[in-house]
Amino acid sequence: VRAGRSQAMKAVGAFAIDKKAKRYSGLRMSVGFAARAHAVSMKGHRADVAWMVTLTYAGDNSAWRPEHMTRVMTTFRNWCKRQGFACRYVWVAELQQRGVIHYHVAAWLPQGVRMPKWDSRGWWDHGMTNTLKARHATAYLMSYLKKGDLDARGSLPKGARNYGVGGLDHSLRRAKRWLSLPSFVQANSSI
Repeated sequence: VRAGRSQAMKAVGAFAIDKKAKRYSGLRMSVGFAARAHAVSMKGHRADVAWMVTLTYAGDNSAWRPEHMTRVMTTFRNWCKRQGFACRYVWVAELQQRGVIHYHVAAWLPQGVRMPKWDSRGWWDHGMTNTLKARHATAYLMSYLKKGDLDARGSLPKGARNYGVGGLDHSLRRAKRWLSLPSFVQANSSI
C-alpha cells in the first residue's frame, strides 16, 4: 500500500511533509524571533545587556525533572520583579556529549545590573551554572539548534521542552504566533 501511495504521489507531483524537519524549522523560528525581539532596544533607550547562563546537571538524566526549569525560571522572574525591571529571556535545551540534558538561558538585563550566579544563590541546586555577558546572544542560542541536532532532540528526556520564552509584550507574542502559522494561513490573515 505504501509503495502504491508513493508512486501515486510522484505521478501527481505531490510531496510528503517531513514532520520532524517542520517542527525543527518552527523551533528555530520561534527561538530566533524571540531572541531578536529581546535584543532590540526601545527607541530612545539604551540597549539592555545580554547575559548567558548555562545550567548543567551533575548526574545523569535520571536526576532531571520537568519542574526544575519551571522553578528556576520562576525564581529568576521573581528576582527581576524585586529589582524593578521586566524579566526577558529565551532558553534552549541541549544534550551534552555525555547524553545529559542541559540548558542555555539568554536574559536581557538593564545596563549596570549584574546577573547573579544561579548556583551560588541556590536557584540551581542540581549541578553547576556558568554565567557570562554575551555579545551575540541570538547567535549563541541559534548555534545550540544546529541542523545535526535534529535527531538528538528526540532523545531529550520524556516531557522535556525544547525551549522557553518570557517577557515578550502582547504585540510581539501575536507576531511570534502569526509567524508559526502555515504560509497559506499567513497570506489570508494579519498579525
